[in-house]
Amino acid sequence: MKTSRTKPEAPPNDLVLTKEELAALLKVSLKTVERMLQNGDITRMKGLPSDVVRFYLPDVMEELRRGKHKFGRKADGEKLKAETLKAEIGTDTEGRHQR
Repeated sequence: MKTSRTKPEAPPNDLVLTKEELAALLKVSLKTVERMLQNGDITRMKGLPSDVVRFYLPDVMEELRRGKHKFGRKADGEKLKAETLKAEIGTDTEGRHQR
């Protein structure tokens, strides 16, 4: 008996961001997002063409929460508060979107 594989469910579009959208949400420059990506502080979504860079917001928030780096102009002495960002975008503590 063959078992059929189901395709993984696609994330909601409002949680998939471009580099520009992520930079605006995090209140950092586009260059900072590119540096974070290059340094491995955040990861892009897999399974997309190499010229398409998208980020799944709950994954980015978890990576930043666990990371040791601070980003942006106000990073000196100011800790990135993932919970505050989650509240601003309407996700719960597990990263699920709330309406």
